[in-house]
Amino acid sequence: NLHKEVTRIIRETQPNDVVEATTSPAENGSEEFKQLNLDNLKELSGGDPAFMRAILGKIVDKMPEALDELEDLYQKEDFAELKIASHSLKSSSGYAGSAALRDLLQRVEYLAGSRNETHRIPGLLGQTREVSREVMRELAIVLKKL
Repeated sequence: NLHKEVTRIIRETQPNDVVEATTSPAENGSEEFKQLNLDNLKELSGGDPAFMRAILGKIVDKMPEALDELEDLYQKEDFAELKIASHSLKSSSGYAGSAALRDLLQRVEYLAGSRNETHRIPGLLGQTREVSREVMRELAIVLKKL
């Protein structure tokens, strides 16, 4: 799954220590992007573009599949697995720095885990897909610049 692949990349890649991780607001995307804030990933990577490309590229490649999995698990009413999968996607997509995506996935995770008000999950998944489209669009721009 996406979380395992991102974790593997982090463990296997040794970011360069020499790049300064601090950024200005314009560099972190706050002016250009609505969804992304890459400060945490820049800090984790030490600003290493290859490391960032590997992580963000994996997110772009796997996000649609991960969202389909969430919807399939809801349809199967497999709330235990839905909780796990939404937690995993929340953790992995956190590297993209989208607070909106993180919050939506956290709500799905909570509802699936509590099994209360599960009728709200399809709406949350729809919102998650909408936000993820914007995240993916912004990530494509970032990846072109790296």
